[in-house]
Amino acid sequence: MSVLWLPSADGVRGAGDIAVNEIIRRACKITEKRDPSEAAFAASDLSVALGLLLLDPRRQVEVRAESVHLQLPPEDQKRLDEFATLRKEEGLWEYQRRYQVSKRHYLRTDVLKDAGSAVVWWLAKNEDNPQEVAASIDVLTQLAHAANQNHMNNTDSAAFDEPAGAPTPAERFDAFLDSLDPAPSDDVRLTLTSQVARLVDGHDQKAADEMRQRRREPDGGDVAGSDWGSPGAAEGTPPE
Repeated sequence: MSVLWLPSADGVRGAGDIAVNEIIRRACKITEKRDPSEAAFAASDLSVALGLLLLDPRRQVEVRAESVHLQLPPEDQKRLDEFATLRKEEGLWEYQRRYQVSKRHYLRTDVLKDAGSAVVWWLAKNEDNPQEVAASIDVLTQLAHAANQNHMNNTDSAAFDEPAGAPTPAERFDAFLDSLDPAPSDDVRLTLTSQVARLVDGHDQKAADEMRQRRREPDGGDVAGSDWGSPGAAEGTPPE
């Protein structure tokens, strides 16, 4: 940096020192407001501010500076670079942490809120493979129970308790229908049972037959075109 000055009057003693001190004063006034990590911005401000020809406070000299250059010591610049890297890593870690917390909250309070929500969520992901969804009902029910075991009262928890002896697939399917909110009507239950029984036929004929017997649905009934909750979805009473 070069310091240039003009005495405001003849006979000013130490005009050069006064000019240098004035430039230092102006520079300190700017840099004390800047963080060391903003050295590049501070250098730009210094170049503009110190380039103006101005009188010192005692009005003894007019002074300005040219070729202003600001550089941190290498060791300080290294520390600042390390701090900047740590801040970036900390920001990324905090973002990932918030994402994980949000994801866990979504799974527990929405996806695994209850068995019905878990099955619907899995069905949405496997809508082309309903057989896999039907086979996963028991696992999804257990997951929903485990995800909410600290947030359920004794009455809620009892709905998921394992009965004495292993439940049959038909019993598990009935329990799943019972867990839906709102619970399906008898006609809708018949429709769903018939559809799922047809899907299960080729996988477990015994389970499919038991599902039909529990709902008293005759083999061969055509309910494939029924809609959930639509008027007349399953009109009439199936023949005994």
